Amino acid sequence: MSNQLELRNGYLKKLNIGRELLYLSERDCQDTGTTDLEIIAATEMAMVEYSKRTVEMPAKIGLHPMPDSLMHAMPAYIPSLSACGIKWGSNFPTNCRNFPDITPTNCQIIFNDAMSGLPLAIMDATWITEVRTPATALVGLKYAADKEARTFGMIGCGIQGKANVKMVGHVLAKLETIYLYDIYEAAMDSLIAACQPSVRAKFVKCPEVKDLVTKSEVITTATPISHKPAPSV
Repeated sequence: MSNQLELRNGYLKKLNIGRELLYLSERDCQDTGTTDLEIIAATEMAMVEYSKRTVEMPAKIGLHPMPDSLMHAMPAYIPSLSACGIKWGSNFPTNCRNFPDITPTNCQIIFNDAMSGLPLAIMDATWITEVRTPATALVGLKYAADKEARTFGMIGCGIQGKANVKMVGHVLAKLETIYLYDIYEAAMDSLIAACQPSVRAKFVKCPEVKDLVTKSEVITTATPISHKPAPSV
């Protein structure tokens, strides 16, 4: 309780709770200056707290208006951080309105005051999701992968694929080659163009999944969630 009071007093210095509400756009979230290493560390801490059963996180509930679409509500509470809120996210890969399946308007987090339930902030969660999702994979790699690995395979080269590739060097520091596979060659080209300036390893496009798997010591996937799962590996 003392930690909650300390954190709440910090909020009160910045925000008139119950009368003011902070809105953070995607750019605002990016401009916080939060580093990749901080994101990975925070993700690891949350996973540890969850494994210790100190986190309240009920199973997500969802709506599925279109084929292979999802709209998920994901609440959670971490007592040690007095962090309480809910993410409302959607993904419509088969949308019929020609919008991108991931847009700044379809993923939000409402962050609440844990002592009163009042909302503190509404945050666009596009970038937050973009970096937090690969961070969960990287925490797994931190403890399960060979730290001496020279090769890494990325299956799926969209938004999440790019984020995985940009961040993986923080865990696998000796990578020399990153193998890529996507059903769209243009997606692989886009990833290389976006990531090569900040990634030391060289990129190699693979014609099929089998080729990537046989050449990679460590593999991560970032592919759409479909109604009928078809695992790549």
